[in-house]
Amino acid sequence: MNADELLKRYAAGERNFHETNLKEASLREAFLIHINLACANLKEINFALANLGQANLIGTNLKNACLVMTKLNGANLSRADLSFARLTGADLIEATLKNANLSDTKMIGVDLSRSSLYAANLMEANLIDACLDNTNLEKANLI
Repeated sequence: MNADELLKRYAAGERNFHETNLKEASLREAFLIHINLACANLKEINFALANLGQANLIGTNLKNACLVMTKLNGANLSRADLSFARLTGADLIEATLKNANLSDTKMIGVDLSRSSLYAANLMEANLIDACLDNTNLEKANLI
């Protein structure tokens, strides 16, 4: 599936794109709230300025993804691989990132207020100016 097909199917009311392969696709500025991309291959995808509020991204491969200024409010990214992703300025308020791999991510200015990063791997992550108000970092790797 390519980005254009996903956008057409989403516009037609479809929300379930479980295990979809969108490697290297560009969905910049896309409006995809409540989308189900669980276990999808989104490696190197461009979601800059997109709205993925309340999205199901459980187990998704987002390695090297561009999520700059992306809205991920309430999204579930449990067990997702976000290693080397760029999340500068992203909005992850009340997001779930349990057991997520966030190693080597750029999270400058990201808002993680009231999010859960329980047992998440944040090794070498850049969290300069990140908002961590009421964020659950229990058992997270912050090396």
